[in-house]
Amino acid sequence: MGKRILSLMLVLSALVATCTACASQEPVMPEPIINNTEKPERPALADNYYGYANYDFLSTSQIPNGRPSYRSSDKVEDAVKEQVFDIIDRCVADKSSSDTYTVMVRELYSMYDDYDNREKEGITPLLPIIGLINGCKTTEELVEALGVLYQEYGVSSVFRFIVAPDTINTSKHMLLMMLMNTCGSMKENFTRTDAGSEQIGQTAEQLLKFTGVGEVEAKDRARAVVKMVNEVMVNTLDSEYENDMSKHYTRYNRKELSELLPNCYTDKLLSAFGFSADEIVVYDTGHVSKINELFTDDNLQVLKDYAVTCIANEYRNVLPPSYMNNGSNKELTPEERDENAKSFVGGYFTDEVGVLYGREICTEKVMAAATKMLDDIKASMRELIQNSSRLSEEGKTKHLKKLDNMIVLLGYDKNYQSPLTLIPQKNGGTLLTNYISFNSGKSKKAISTLKKDADRTHWNMTPIEVNAVYNPSYNSVCIPAVMLSKNVFDPDASEYTNLGYLGYVVAHEINHAFDSQGYLHDENGNYNTDWMSESDKNAYIEIQSRVIDYYHNYHLLDMYSINGKVTLGENIADLGAVQCISNISDKKEDLVLLYESIASQWAELMPVTELMIHLESDVHSPPEARVNAVLSSTDRFYEAYDVKEGSKMYVAPEDRIRVW
Repeated sequence: MGKRILSLMLVLSALVATCTACASQEPVMPEPIINNTEKPERPALADNYYGYANYDFLSTSQIPNGRPSYRSSDKVEDAVKEQVFDIIDRCVADKSSSDTYTVMVRELYSMYDDYDNREKEGITPLLPIIGLINGCKTTEELVEALGVLYQEYGVSSVFRFIVAPDTINTSKHMLLMMLMNTCGSMKENFTRTDAGSEQIGQTAEQLLKFTGVGEVEAKDRARAVVKMVNEVMVNTLDSEYENDMSKHYTRYNRKELSELLPNCYTDKLLSAFGFSADEIVVYDTGHVSKINELFTDDNLQVLKDYAVTCIANEYRNVLPPSYMNNGSNKELTPEERDENAKSFVGGYFTDEVGVLYGREICTEKVMAAATKMLDDIKASMRELIQNSSRLSEEGKTKHLKKLDNMIVLLGYDKNYQSPLTLIPQKNGGTLLTNYISFNSGKSKKAISTLKKDADRTHWNMTPIEVNAVYNPSYNSVCIPAVMLSKNVFDPDASEYTNLGYLGYVVAHEINHAFDSQGYLHDENGNYNTDWMSESDKNAYIEIQSRVIDYYHNYHLLDMYSINGKVTLGENIADLGAVQCISNISDKKEDLVLLYESIASQWAELMPVTELMIHLESDVHSPPEARVNAVLSSTDRFYEAYDVKEGSKMYVAPEDRIRVW
């Protein structure tokens, strides 16, 4: 099917998606488009605000080749990529600069582009650890080898530890035993789709063949790796419970951990990984219990193959070109080589490049305007909390204290210290050896932080990540530099246009402090189910139940439901965010700009097949629902537009979900 025809069919999907849960009548499906010149009729504002506000984008855009969908925010990512590439170009051209991060970028680019030297070196720097793992005769020996793999190469496999604030006492760090290394795939990619299994299987087979294993044997051993990982993932909690501390917070002392994992030599395991901890939190008991069951000498070969697979996955983009191209002899053009080198440096050394990016984006003017917006949003939140009918006076005091104690990090970490100790090419450094040093540095940094107090000003995002996040353990919001770029936030633009984009994002993250999981953490980030009184909790649980039902009864294309439980936290944050920023002005012209901006940031062409995947695995509601469902429950939306009963966007006042 031609791309243009496909695009127009997708427009139909977007424009006919309506708020049927709240509608007074069933939506009318337009006639299908059968040629590539017609455009669907623009929907009425009161029936489908998402389609109305985004009509031009939805009816004229096309999904670029290679992408599963296309969002208006993809333009932001494309612009960021262009800016990052420009920074790298300037670093490469600046041969005289001694700035730490400029030198790093320049050297790493040069090393990546040195294909001859990379091919000559091959995987030699990784052979010692691969040989150590393959030489293990018992699982007890393998435990020691996996410790070396983590400390010296920065790679985890069946055992994966992280250091994070203790959920009960967030001023201290805790050692957590997490899910095994799944090469970036979530549980559902194994149990509901084949994506995770395919990736791991292909990686295992490719590296085994690259190291001299015959094709038939490599396939058989790769299948065994996939089978083992799938067995573990079947015994893993679904991703919808990832923030549920009642399921993911079980403390064990060393004796108890040994009893839970009798096959895993736990004292030796912790020592090999470099962790001196008397207590460990196990993130998913069923998951690690299954690992223990499989961690036997009978499964030694598959355990070793999986560890080597994890090495290949971590280092796949720095291995020799012949490995990366899977044996292909294709000659790359200079332009392709330049693109590959910049993509690698910008994609893997994001904090290092991000410091340079942040210095350029976070001007005094931008920071002053963003800080004022933040102050306005916090003031609006204070007003909503103070006037909330569901909170007791004590509850209001506690909520305000949590809001006042919240840390908002804007821009980038000016005190960032790279874990890479760079060895320049002239001194014998190579891309692979420096990347090993980089990963080892990250592991050793984690080991060293275990005994240190937690720092609530810690940045857990890179400056060039197009996203924002709320951390419940720190009670902090992180807004990286890219969200302050002109593609998202323009201090010269209308205040309400900015509020509808960046303001929505900031308010959304702040509202996560009070969502279905955030409300279980106190003002210091401690997990504390007694933080709120029983009456306030019960009133909030009633709101949550209404949110679940509201979204469950919201249908896309008149047939696809949203899982209200899976998306609960994000839906609460969306509803609270729009209620918050709508509260900043009651002028119609301001509200119109605000809602147009909100709608525009969620515009997306999404095939029905992609929508189904989204509904199955994403904790966020689909884009159209993040506009129509939210605005239909926002009182000031009705003040801005003449939406009357009988319109599909209309929800009766008593049925609207007011988080505050």
